[in-house]
Amino acid sequence: MKMRNLFITAALAGLGAGCSEYKYVDVHVVFDPTMYDITSTQVVTTCQVTVTGAASGKFSLPQGICPNRTNSGDALDAGTFEFSTFASSGTINFQVDTYTGQGFDPNCITGTGTTPVMVTSPSMLKGTVTIAKTGKAACTNVTPPTSTVDSGT
Repeated sequence: MKMRNLFITAALAGLGAGCSEYKYVDVHVVFDPTMYDITSTQVVTTCQVTVTGAASGKFSLPQGICPNRTNSGDALDAGTFEFSTFASSGTINFQVDTYTGQGFDPNCITGTGTTPVMVTSPSMLKGTVTIAKTGKAACTNVTPPTSTVDSGT
């Protein structure tokens, strides 16, 4: 009987070893207040996130959120997005590029920020990306978006 219980315990432990566990990374995105103000964020049309390292991906943050164009929002605070992965070790690098104009023309990147997040044992991890100006001029013939996102109030 003892041997049977030991076998069952070992089998259950083996099952757990083969399973991957989600890691959730909350990344807070802000504009560097020494470089941006409410007016300078208004030329940003899109914020694109590139994920490299222990995980990978590429996606855009919702327009009206990055930069924050809600009626009651802080234009320098683009909020927090969540990224999930099965990565169990290593570093996940998050880069946020801000674009003017339509699309993702590298010549239209006017701001960028990065943060590395070490994958550790907690399933909830955190990071902050601070966007700094690149020094590039905004693309010409661009009309900044004027739409707002409903703040839910």
